[in-house]
Amino acid sequence: MKNLMVVGVLVGAFWLNACGSKSESSDSGTVLSGTWTQECTTKVDRIYVYGGSNVTQTADIFEDSTCTTASFKLVRNSNYTIGTDVSGLEGAKKIDYTLVSTKLTPTSATSAGGFTTIKYCGLSTWTINVEVDISGRTCNGITETVGKINYDIFKITDGKTVQFGLNDATKTGEAEATRPTQISSAVTLTKS
Repeated sequence: MKNLMVVGVLVGAFWLNACGSKSESSDSGTVLSGTWTQECTTKVDRIYVYGGSNVTQTADIFEDSTCTTASFKLVRNSNYTIGTDVSGLEGAKKIDYTLVSTKLTPTSATSAGGFTTIKYCGLSTWTINVEVDISGRTCNGITETVGKINYDIFKITDGKTVQFGLNDATKTGEAEATRPTQISSAVTLTKS
């Protein structure tokens, strides 16, 4: 049940660490094109696939720190636009994400049972390994609003690693004014 309480926090953190106004840049996103991964960091495997103006961000969440006991999978599909350089942060650019869909799959009997018990996202039945579209639903106080824009920043180092903005109480990425202004080391993905 402890892992289930973490679900809402992870959904929020996933969104904030992966998110990002309509930008003025003509960059088509080619700098991010491809697959970026982060394996088993804080019980999460991340895979972000950028192509054209779309991104699929997948987080496999595990019950253990060695990432061997699966718990659930969160998949967020968004459109993205790369914006202008971030003032005072060499090599960083603005990036904005517009949510298309969010899907959640319990990957263990424990998660499926727990989601069902607490009626997670307002749903009374969850089945192991069955993906559920939670777009538009409120899950643990976080609404997965289709069309919502999140404002973020990113920085690619040596063409091999990417990091995103540092979110905190005042830099939530929910509006241009709250776009992060620093890079976080918590999520570092490597190009595959």
